[in-house]
Amino acid sequence: MNYSKTERQKYQQIWESVDYASGNAVKFADIVHHIIINDNQLEHFRQIVDLGCGSGATMLELIKLGHKDVYGIDITLLGIRNISKTRLLRAPLWEMSYKVMYKSSLCYADYSISTDVLEHIPPGLVAQTIQEIFTITRYKTIHAICTRPCVVKHFGYELHLTIKPLAWWKEQFDRLNKKGIEVILMDADKL
Repeated sequence: MNYSKTERQKYQQIWESVDYASGNAVKFADIVHHIIINDNQLEHFRQIVDLGCGSGATMLELIKLGHKDVYGIDITLLGIRNISKTRLLRAPLWEMSYKVMYKSSLCYADYSISTDVLEHIPPGLVAQTIQEIFTITRYKTIHAICTRPCVVKHFGYELHLTIKPLAWWKEQFDRLNKKGIEVILMDADKL
């Protein structure tokens, strides 16, 4: 099955009809901001990539908080509002390889982040997605993950495809973390 095509079509249909956005964007951006400003090791290098950036709400909040090098990747860019296209890359997270990133001039990020995104990954692509996250991350990866089914179906689609407890997600990241990247995972419902 071509997940890239079917998932892109699904989210294009949703973004064309619904303002589908995470309600956690502002809270999550504040958490990420505090983590980054407390990391003294990276005083000058603080490039952030928002994985599954959706509407760009988290990106906008981080820019408001003073972060200049904020970029986003999403399977479709239809939900983006008020963000320069030069900061964006359209790609499924399980296909955001270094080569794709290099073509967009974003080769890596010091921080990779996502909120209410990883539960949308098809189960058979979770490991590949996590490996891609580690490929593009130099320092730390931070994720808020929803661990319950989606309350509302959009156009009959179940959006939360990988519903697992936080401990399961931690095991997946730990198993695939060959570079020693610091991983911070949190329950999106507890933000």
